[in-house]
Amino acid sequence: MQFVYKFDTIKKIKEIFEKRVQKEVASIQLEIDKARDEYDGVLKKRMQENKRHVKIISASDLKFHKHYLASLNEEMNRIRKIIDELITKKEVKMQELLQKSKEHKIFNTLEEIHLEEFKRDQDKIEMINIDEIAMSRYNGSRAKN
Repeated sequence: MQFVYKFDTIKKIKEIFEKRVQKEVASIQLEIDKARDEYDGVLKKRMQENKRHVKIISASDLKFHKHYLASLNEEMNRIRKIIDELITKKEVKMQELLQKSKEHKIFNTLEEIHLEEFKRDQDKIEMINIDEIAMSRYNGSRAKN
């Protein structure tokens, strides 16, 4: 007789959900990395503009420069807000992944327990069969005498 885990379907579904959440976490991490790269790019532009500030001569250039720096600052704040939201979203998904991992581990442990019970039952059945064979041989040898 072969071991059949009665919760195998549920275990497979839990594994699929766990993998899906892992993919979502990886996707969110990619978005975070992309947003951080974008933030770094805007920061570099801002630093370059600060260096350029010294070379500005006219009042209109100074006014334009101030507005440009303000827009860069707004862009940096917007990106920072996006990064914060993504990090929060990632933390939620990590908690969900942790829960899915726990569920998966529970089903693995349950499968091990059921397998051990199955092996014990198979050993009992085998011992009963061996005892029956021994008894029939013993009774057969007694009948000859």
